[in-house]
Amino acid sequence: MVEFPWKYQLLLTTEGKLVKTFSAQRYDFVQIFPNQNPFLLVVVATAKGNGGHEIYKISTDTLENVYEGYYNYKIQTYDAHQDHTIYEPNELTLKIKDYNNDGFNDIAFVGKIVLIQGRTKNGIWFDYEIINGDTVTYSIDNPFEKIPVEFIFLYDKQTEHFKAKEDYEKKYRLFD
Repeated sequence: MVEFPWKYQLLLTTEGKLVKTFSAQRYDFVQIFPNQNPFLLVVVATAKGNGGHEIYKISTDTLENVYEGYYNYKIQTYDAHQDHTIYEPNELTLKIKDYNNDGFNDIAFVGKIVLIQGRTKNGIWFDYEIINGDTVTYSIDNPFEKIPVEFIFLYDKQTEHFKAKEDYEKKYRLFD
């Protein structure tokens, strides 16, 4: 599983210079700003199903990842790994709009965190409980809870990067 997704993609200039090597599940061009070049959207994931997005600004023979949510693997935007939670959809939906009304489009990843196990207020996970004498088992088909999630990343004009609007690790207790 180390080599997942078992293939590499190479981006070369017309002169044959290597620009970037990728190993991703999906690629797409997204138009974030009107009348500007599209950005390269890359979805990366492990064989287990943990992952996220990278968004590259394309200029001449260089790519720059301008989405800071996935720096150091902080905010997962792809989760199909059936540990305690998964996302619905597994790849959160990309939304593009001006969230802070500054005249520049921002991005957000939207969906639901599906708790396939229960969780106590102290953060202890459990996969079944007894309710009115019946055993209730939690799973993908019978989730404990579905929590709407929206990770907003605002465009910073100075750095030309998309930065988290707030601390989503704390807000959603993602790594407890």
